[in-house]
Amino acid sequence: MDIFRIISFLGGLGLFIFGMMLMGNSLEKLAGNKLSSIIEKFTNNRIKGVLCGAAVAAIIQSSSVTTVMVVGFVNAGIMKLTQAVGVILGSNIGTTVTAQLIGLNAVSADNIVLKIFKPTTLAPIAIVIGICLYMLAKRVRSVELGEVLIGFGILFVGMQTMEASVSVLADMPEFSRIFLMFSNPVIGVLIGAALTAIIQSSSASVGILQAFASTGLITFSTAVPIIFGQNIGTCVTALLSSVGANKNARRTALIHLYFNVIGTAIFMIAIYSFQHFVGIKIWGDTVDAQDIANFHSIFNVTCTIIFIPFGNLLVKLANMTIKSTDDEVIVKTKFDDRLLYMPAAALSQVESAVDTMFSMAIKNISRSREAIMDKNRDKVKKIVEDEDIIDKMEFEISKYLVKITDREVSEDESKMVSSYLKMVNDIERLGDHAVNLSEIAVDIMDEKITYSPAAQHELKVMFDAVENMLDLAYKSFKEKADSFDHAIQVEPLEEVIDMLTEALRQGHIQRLSDGICSVETGVSFLEIITNLERIADHCSNIAISVMQNEDESASAIDPHAFSMHLKEKYQKDYDRSYDFFIAKYYNRLSSDPSQV
Repeated sequence: MDIFRIISFLGGLGLFIFGMMLMGNSLEKLAGNKLSSIIEKFTNNRIKGVLCGAAVAAIIQSSSVTTVMVVGFVNAGIMKLTQAVGVILGSNIGTTVTAQLIGLNAVSADNIVLKIFKPTTLAPIAIVIGICLYMLAKRVRSVELGEVLIGFGILFVGMQTMEASVSVLADMPEFSRIFLMFSNPVIGVLIGAALTAIIQSSSASVGILQAFASTGLITFSTAVPIIFGQNIGTCVTALLSSVGANKNARRTALIHLYFNVIGTAIFMIAIYSFQHFVGIKIWGDTVDAQDIANFHSIFNVTCTIIFIPFGNLLVKLANMTIKSTDDEVIVKTKFDDRLLYMPAAALSQVESAVDTMFSMAIKNISRSREAIMDKNRDKVKKIVEDEDIIDKMEFEISKYLVKITDREVSEDESKMVSSYLKMVNDIERLGDHAVNLSEIAVDIMDEKITYSPAAQHELKVMFDAVENMLDLAYKSFKEKADSFDHAIQVEPLEEVIDMLTEALRQGHIQRLSDGICSVETGVSFLEIITNLERIADHCSNIAISVMQNEDESASAIDPHAFSMHLKEKYQKDYDRSYDFFIAKYYNRLSSDPSQV
């Protein structure tokens, strides 16, 4: 095998890997957010998780990448360790699709229809159609479909180039002796694992083995241990991706490794014991690409079936390897850069973190109410502790969102990045106002300030209205199906809160002039309602961001002009909500505080 054939083989390998990556990445673009949402939502059942993992790995043509994605989700807290097991088991099945497609080349067929659908014929057709779509289509999805077809074609052109470059090896006795060495189980497993670890893809390494099978030098006894090793080698990518991640993420990578290592051990014991005591007739026969694809699929499907009932044992084994500590707390102030190559998955990680940050800010505002109304100092301490986390999260989320924009993102993903950047800024301000309120609470307790029954009643009404608004703003972010229904109620409530604020100011000024309240009491009271009004303003900003994402006609409208747009476009809904909140909160101000 001269230098030119080596160059040809490396070029073919490059085309093969590039085609596989192009096809997988383009399919991921076509799927958009669906891949990450599928993994997140359809993993509550292990069987569903297996099917989900198989589907995603088949689309992106890599169990390694699928597992890396899962490691990222577990690291971000989006997915639990027990949910990850099913996806990992299924990903090994999905990654066999490429080998099966390549194996079709080995199927002999005289039928003209079957010949057309063989990859050697279909690949050039796919490239021609793909290039036409890529160059001429105007719709983005058509261009992405063109990229899928081009990737599919390039993959098989690379495969054919590799096969042609190694065909000369069939006449070289020294290469026959080398392949005989691989029939040693230990050497074969190590070679397969090393090759896959180097090129970071079991699909690609199996493809190389299939290319060498065209020489007629690969026997069943040679292929089996190499295939076992290839399945172990694919775990290296996930293990590397878990470095620096939290303990559960590292356990996820270990589950992938244990699954393949234990599965290999079971198969090797079964096959080599049977061969030793009974004998396998085809053990010394040569294999073709289809034989390799079939064994690769049988191994992964069988291992998955075996491990489905014992998934919890894999989790226990991973937990035993990486033991928990009493002070192990997962705080989402760091994000997984390994998911940046897939913006949809990265944004899912951000969404989970924003959810946590938003919940913490709301909880802090609730604590500030208890600190003020019940004079509870313990609540103040917890507010300060959580505010440090909220500030860190705001910084890290914003930094991560900027990193996402450095990647190729779709128009919808770009809008989500902008929306999240605005949201985290407003949520961080919610946290700041909670701290302001806690500081007012400390002053109230230190100076032994007591509010009149009327003032306490007014504060209760104001807090109730603001907490209702916080709940609506959070639901508009969290509950995708009903987000607009929740968000559209925020603006009329914000208008009512503005009216409440003015009424409370005027009422307290009157109490001051009447001598019912002291100056110190009046100052703290006005500071409380000012902070609550600003909390409402930030809730309004969050809801507007949600609604502008939903309402295309208003996406470019300045947020300050958005209220007028809502009144004009959704007049009846707006007025109905406004009247409801007037009755629920504003009209309560005139009620007897002793009866509340």
